[in-house]
Amino acid sequence: MDKKIYYSIVSSVRFSRNEENRSLIEEYIQKNETHFLTREDDYGDCFEVDFEKAIAEEVNEDWILETVIDFAKKYKITEFELWKKHEDESTYNKGFGIAIEGFMENPIIKFKEVYSGSLEDWNLSWKKGKQTYEKIYFKLAL
Repeated sequence: MDKKIYYSIVSSVRFSRNEENRSLIEEYIQKNETHFLTREDDYGDCFEVDFEKAIAEEVNEDWILETVIDFAKKYKITEFELWKKHEDESTYNKGFGIAIEGFMENPIIKFKEVYSGSLEDWNLSWKKGKQTYEKIYFKLAL
């Protein structure tokens, strides 16, 4: 039987350094937008999405960066925390912060800081070199 890993993408009013992010989150909460809620812990008003993945072997986790890009494009939020835990762990114990920079048509994700664990706990393609994740998007000229 495959083990599971749980992931959480969070952006909170309290911990965001960006005034626009804070305003957007508060606005989406007032509109009862999906994924925007008020938690009872120190995060308070926030954007939060949780995922569960079965793992049979080590998996590339760049998918979570692609997911963050999708949310950034949809909601215009540019700061996130990424967290994970294995199914036998009671709390999310591996986490780090990122910022989205550049234009939303071709965003760049930059590492900000580690909150718990280390980047070595993640199987991300960026940890082999610079701590940015960049995918080139091409627009076809018609």
